[in-house]
Amino acid sequence: MLHIVDAHIHIGPWSRFYTPCSSVDSIISMMDRFGIQYAFASHSIGLAGMPELGRNLSEQAFAQSKGRILSYLVFDPMQLAESMRIIEANVSAPFFAGIKIHPTQHNCSADDERYRPVWELAHQKGLVLLAHTWDRSSYHPEQNNSHPDLFEKYISSYPDTRIILGHAGGHYSASRAVRLVKKYNNVWVDISGDSYALGRIDYLVSEMGSKRVLFGSDMPWAEPEHAIGEILAANLNSEQCEDILGLNAVRLFNLPV
Repeated sequence: MLHIVDAHIHIGPWSRFYTPCSSVDSIISMMDRFGIQYAFASHSIGLAGMPELGRNLSEQAFAQSKGRILSYLVFDPMQLAESMRIIEANVSAPFFAGIKIHPTQHNCSADDERYRPVWELAHQKGLVLLAHTWDRSSYHPEQNNSHPDLFEKYISSYPDTRIILGHAGGHYSASRAVRLVKKYNNVWVDISGDSYALGRIDYLVSEMGSKRVLFGSDMPWAEPEHAIGEILAANLNSEQCEDILGLNAVRLFNLPV
């Protein structure tokens, strides 16, 4: 049986652009449509500076989806003590899957010392980190905070802490994400986002194999068929497709299937 696991979604409306179908019911409907068994969410409210409400709504999504939607809780370096308190209190909660860090949203470079406490916690507790990664940008300079190279400081310092580089580095920085995966055993990438470059999946797999590439859709900011189609259209064998669509996430998160 083919297991499909979406390692990178969001729930809830987003203030910067229109996000239809952002409710839990809409997400479950899309999961059912595409045969997605589990999805891992970062609640938009948590990313927008309300970590306690994001935590509560994440727990509700878990219950409403009957355990199919698990959540990353957001670490906000601008609310360091509060977000650490919430994360530490929930690492054993059934809905909890890991920690989300978003240097662009919080305008705090990925190598900033304010991120050290969350890396230390992830190291101590064996937690998974999901990070927003992207290209350097002149028109959106906050994205400079999330360039893949900036994460190496902590990846090398905490070699047992597993991290997913969300969006596989962005439009033009995939080679930098690949460099980190090839150099360190604790790094994965997901393919979420709007990086629809021709041959991207073939490039990732040819460079680093299929075992550390995760399917992620970014829904409802993007629809799952784009990422699923990108995988199915790539020059992959069935084992490689199954790895990326779900088995890698099953292994990484020790999911029941």
